[in-house]
Amino acid sequence: MPVNISALPLEVNLALTVLDPAGDPADLTGYTPTAEIRPHRDHDGPALAAFAASITANQVTLYLGADQAAKLADGRAVWDCQILGPLTLTLASGRVDVTGDVTP
Repeated sequence: MPVNISALPLEVNLALTVLDPAGDPADLTGYTPTAEIRPHRDHDGPALAAFAASITANQVTLYLGADQAAKLADGRAVWDCQILGPLTLTLASGRVDVTGDVTP
């Protein structure tokens, strides 16, 4: 019986839904999203990789393309997502554990 095997890992987009303090959809008009991966929080040099980021209504969607993912080496790093506009707000952040392919 044939088995279907994909040559690429599953593609996953991260989606952040932004609510105001009352729990209603936030108005993100005038904001621009940005998200990066860096070696550590206080790193002033260039980012290791940058997410493609977009806003639709009150949702910020992040995508790390293969070209950006290829820049990452095995190890730990940090990431965050900010929206820039009348205020700069950090929506989410965390640790990234990068593990490359095992089989050459």
